Amino acid sequence: MNEIKTLLPVFSVSETFEIITHESAEEGTFADSGFNFENEGYTLRELVDYIKRNSFVCPSQSHIKDLKDVEGPCRVWLSQIDGNIDYMTGESEFKNLHINNVSCRNFYRICRLAGINLNF
Repeated sequence: MNEIKTLLPVFSVSETFEIITHESAEEGTFADSGFNFENEGYTLRELVDYIKRNSFVCPSQSHIKDLKDVEGPCRVWLSQIDGNIDYMTGESEFKNLHINNVSCRNFYRICRLAGINLNF
């Protein structure tokens, strides 16, 4: 039996993090920051699922719906509003999701599919 494989578009995705402690907050900086992963390939379905499971709900710009018709790469990322808080140490970890080299139209589409409210 011949199987036909369908090539799904793959998005290159990176995830960054920032850790804030009581001390770093007083200094106005992060205790640690960096990449959790860089340039990982995700299909559209995998990406939307990952966004939902990790509560990436806040675009870095509030005028995303105005960008949906802009040509070229979209330099916007998604952030978590509520980070992961370690109540023993007081450390908070916040993550940001960067969809690399995605068009503004596709970024808008991804946000809509993930249920992110773009009406603000």
